[in-house]
Amino acid sequence: VDLRGEAFPDDDQLLQFTGALERWPRGGLGVGLVSLDLSGVGLGDVGVESLAEALLRSGRPSLTALILANNGLSDEAAATLVNTINLTMPDADRPALTHLDLSGNRLGVVTGQALHD
Repeated sequence: VDLRGEAFPDDDQLLQFTGALERWPRGGLGVGLVSLDLSGVGLGDVGVESLAEALLRSGRPSLTALILANNGLSDEAAATLVNTINLTMPDADRPALTHLDLSGNRLGVVTGQALHD
């Protein structure tokens, strides 16, 4: 799914979108959805934290590519996402996330440590 540059006007719509990801046809984040590009949509910390929660609730996400470039993410929110990814992947029955793009966000030591772990 490529929504690059499609800005969400408010936090309510962001939360509705991340909730809809869980109900995506053929199982949502759990199965079927392998690539998600949300570059420049204005996720911010609220949106990425909601996405992390959706990943947790989906069990073992089928995503192999997650692109969240230029979304105004803080170091702490990006680290929360990375830690969630580490908790939910990999699984012997599903491919691991092979592409994570967090470029253009305010990343620092906290995210670096999460990526290292």
